[in-house]
Amino acid sequence: MHANISRKVPPMISNVLQWEKRSAAFTSLRSLSENAAKAKETQSTLETSNPYYNKYKDKIARLKKEKPELFLDKLTALKIPEIESESSIQNSKCSPKDLTASQKTPALSCPNNFKGRNEVSSNGSQEFSLDKIMRVDLLKELPSDEIGTIWKKYHADKNFVCALITQSDYQHFQELMRNYPTFLLALPKTEGFEFIYSQGQFSSLLFTKLSSFQMYKENAPIILSLNFYTDLAASKEIVLMRGEYNADVLMPIEAQTLVNQHQLFYNRGVTDEDRERLKLVQTFNSNPDKFDYNELLKYIPGYGNS
Repeated sequence: MHANISRKVPPMISNVLQWEKRSAAFTSLRSLSENAAKAKETQSTLETSNPYYNKYKDKIARLKKEKPELFLDKLTALKIPEIESESSIQNSKCSPKDLTASQKTPALSCPNNFKGRNEVSSNGSQEFSLDKIMRVDLLKELPSDEIGTIWKKYHADKNFVCALITQSDYQHFQELMRNYPTFLLALPKTEGFEFIYSQGQFSSLLFTKLSSFQMYKENAPIILSLNFYTDLAASKEIVLMRGEYNADVLMPIEAQTLVNQHQLFYNRGVTDEDRERLKLVQTFNSNPDKFDYNELLKYIPGYGNS
């Protein structure tokens, strides 16, 4: 159509039309270049921040090779959610409703590669079965302190933290978890700290990074999973706990720190400070708009008065 018009217009106007076409082509190329740069940046972000990228990377590579234009369109249209910086969270109050203990709170799920996923009892009770780890019939013949020693030695060279808990302490802990299943912990790092979100489910306790939970909800990667085994509760009045952690994310001492911190807030409340800590747990679950991160940090060893 332009070819027919160009034969009928004066040379100057024809030159202008051709300049406009060249300009439009240049703009199109620049836009394509910018989109390609944006797509490359987006793909790089996905590779480092999305825990499911590796699962679909072959399909992504095939789409990129076979349909590059569609691949580019999908990537440039993708918006990567922004995560609040820890410094900004530290100076704010917790108010997001997705962190409450309401029925709408997304339930975290233990990843397939965690051994504990396969230790749930076959009777559907959501209780973890100790006999999938050890010979319970032999343990029943031993005193409680010796069972505790064997339990710790068994996990000494593995990516686990473990503990022996009295039955009464476990019952109290379970009561608190039923009423207040979610909470935040602050994991000390070389510079500052990192907030960790915890969620209790039946006989397990799951931990994930707060930033991951805000982005991926129930699909957030689990960095630590605690399982509680009640097989010996009736005969020995003890409950065995073991926590499996992602060694690519946590060091052994960091996994133990999270266990200790959680126990610090979910205890019997003997002292005034115990009761103050428990109030924070209650506020986080029942009235999150009034939860203050700075109050939490007061009770973290190395940051507050503890």
